[in-house]
Amino acid sequence: MFDVAESEQNFEAAVSARRTVAESVRASDVNQSWHAVDARLARSISRAVDLFDDGHLLLVNDRLTSAMVVARSFVEQVAYTARIRQIASECRNDESSLAARLLKLDQSSEQRNRIFKQPIDPGQMYTQSALEKVGTKTPVTTTSELIAALQWALTAVGDTESKARLMYSTLSEWSHPTLFSVVHCYTVDVPPTPTSAGLLSVTESRIAFIRWALTMMILLGLLWFTRGKQGLNPSE
Repeated sequence: MFDVAESEQNFEAAVSARRTVAESVRASDVNQSWHAVDARLARSISRAVDLFDDGHLLLVNDRLTSAMVVARSFVEQVAYTARIRQIASECRNDESSLAARLLKLDQSSEQRNRIFKQPIDPGQMYTQSALEKVGTKTPVTTTSELIAALQWALTAVGDTESKARLMYSTLSEWSHPTLFSVVHCYTVDVPPTPTSAGLLSVTESRIAFIRWALTMMILLGLLWFTRGKQGLNPSE
């Protein structure tokens, strides 16, 4: 399902999955009566669909530099969605622990964590209830936690090669100012590089990796349609 060499074929399946997932989430009418997990999944998937649409639009219009950055953000959002399912699985018989861990995920904010670590600025607005609730600490969900959750989901659907870390590190390499994203992309006549799909030019490589990342929409669909189940197999 998630092979760079098969990225074009899988990408068409991902585009189709996007329509199905988005329509299902929209039709589900999220409201406060929903189970905590379902509501959070719907919220996370809604953002992922937006990122998928932007990445797809940039890709078909050959805006590959921007498409790569958006594709990386999309994979992060899929990983965040997987983290919700992972927490639900680990707390299946403990509603109290489930609520606490989901709230911690909700509250994750590196920016707020930095702000609260500093002395309270009287010029800033902090309600007493907020200070009593979080004090000088705000939870931060690390990238490592998200990638581990993504791998948890990928393993559940048959990945035996631990591709989550490879996918994220590759997308990060192409998204940040690096040898690949700057020198290789903006130097004339860079020779093709060997990949699992054979020799690819820089442009072909970028297109393949963007498509590869966006095929995570298929996994996103499984995370949504198997909600309430222990595993990610819809037939279980």
